[in-house]
Amino acid sequence: MTDPVVEETVKGHKRLERNITLLAIGTFVTVAIGGLVQITPLFYLDNTIEEVEGVRPYTPLEQAGRDIYIREGCYVCHSQMVRPFRDEVERYGHYSLAAESMYDHPFQWGSKRTGPDLARVGGRYSDEWHIQHLTNPQSVVPESIMPKYGFLAERGLKIADAEAMLHALQLVGVPYTDRDLEQAEADLYAQADPNVDAGDLTQRYPKAQVRDFDGDPDRVTEMDALIAYLQMLGTLVDFEAGAPLEENIDESDIHQCINTAFLLGGVDMNRWLAFRSQDREGFKALMAQGRNTIGPFEKPFVGWRDDIALFMGPRLSGYSAVNVDDLTEVEIRSRRLTVAHLEFYRAQAPGFSNAFLMLGAPQIGVRHSRRLVGLAKVTRTQWNEGKVWSDEIGVSTSLSPKFPNVSVPYGALLPQGIDGVLGAGRHISCDPSSHSFLREVPQCWLSGQAAGTAAALAANTGIIPRELDAHLVQRELLRQGTYLSPSVEAIAGMSSAAE
Repeated sequence: MTDPVVEETVKGHKRLERNITLLAIGTFVTVAIGGLVQITPLFYLDNTIEEVEGVRPYTPLEQAGRDIYIREGCYVCHSQMVRPFRDEVERYGHYSLAAESMYDHPFQWGSKRTGPDLARVGGRYSDEWHIQHLTNPQSVVPESIMPKYGFLAERGLKIADAEAMLHALQLVGVPYTDRDLEQAEADLYAQADPNVDAGDLTQRYPKAQVRDFDGDPDRVTEMDALIAYLQMLGTLVDFEAGAPLEENIDESDIHQCINTAFLLGGVDMNRWLAFRSQDREGFKALMAQGRNTIGPFEKPFVGWRDDIALFMGPRLSGYSAVNVDDLTEVEIRSRRLTVAHLEFYRAQAPGFSNAFLMLGAPQIGVRHSRRLVGLAKVTRTQWNEGKVWSDEIGVSTSLSPKFPNVSVPYGALLPQGIDGVLGAGRHISCDPSSHSFLREVPQCWLSGQAAGTAAALAANTGIIPRELDAHLVQRELLRQGTYLSPSVEAIAGMSSAAE
């Protein structure tokens, strides 16, 4: 038996589908409703792009260079849109933000990529490189299919009316000021002429680069304009901005070294250990000879087999782990020192005459790089004096009998300048001396447990970690079995009773 409701519905659909007029009206109404749902909210928004600090309108010279870029069809082969994929980010830098192109007319997103993406090309190469690359691309990149643009250096920059150029952009929403329009002509040439006073150009256009770009200071050319444009691409937004960091190290502290471990095989460790225990003077003399011969000298440790010796070095101090040149030098020095150790021990050390390089660490080990600057900071002076923080979230055991236990504050986990983040482990806020032990595994457990506990409490209460009462963290840590200083435990216990 057929349902009457279903029958009537089918009949209605048949009438609609067989009547072209009704179908067209129905389609129009459906599309209109969907369009209104999407479009109407936009009338209540001043801007659909979330603005990012640092983005500014182009200077007249940069805008002229961009116009030349479009005129010559550079966009046909070069995109300006780094996609949020690992291969793109690793090659080109941070993925592109819509705000970076908010003053582009037209914007270059989605353009074809035959050559490299140029969204982050600013500052990557010198002006001289750009001149050579534009003049003869194959002299820089032999496999390049890019045409030659050397003629740009021969053409003087001619803009009929710089003020009108900016005014046209102002009409479509680019926030040029009246001052920018008045100074447009002067700004155009002052930015590329080192002999002309640029006035307040850099105040009105932050991070604007003022110099001769094409190597000819006597005139401003189209090459000047294009290079000025290329050199600013991707430089306006500071993608590394956030919480302040410290990178300083104590160059004399071996605990802040960079090191490379290696294994020697073919060793008679029993003979070596016998020599070390039975001939103490000979051992001391051998170590002194090694230091005099090699410099950064390491002694072997017992491996898991009697024919293997483990070396936890060479350890090199005084190098920065955030400096590429330093890391490169350490990498090269470490490999050379590894070979030097092998040759020395084979020639001089009992049990090593048949030694060979069995294994070298695939990469150097870094003990100290960056540290967060927190609301509180563990310093050598504080733990040397036995300071106990009121917001203590853990206690690091004494470094030696002459020092008390080290109190670690909750504020050291809270970075300045950024909310919603907790630092732990090697990134805790401390001075270089304190980092020497706070980076070690037990201390990383200590700060990691506190950070995880604080994060959970903040999430459960709906507040940011910075606003979290340290007593709540202490109470929960005590419940988990964490050791706190007696004075802190007493206060936290009183707080718990009051709640």
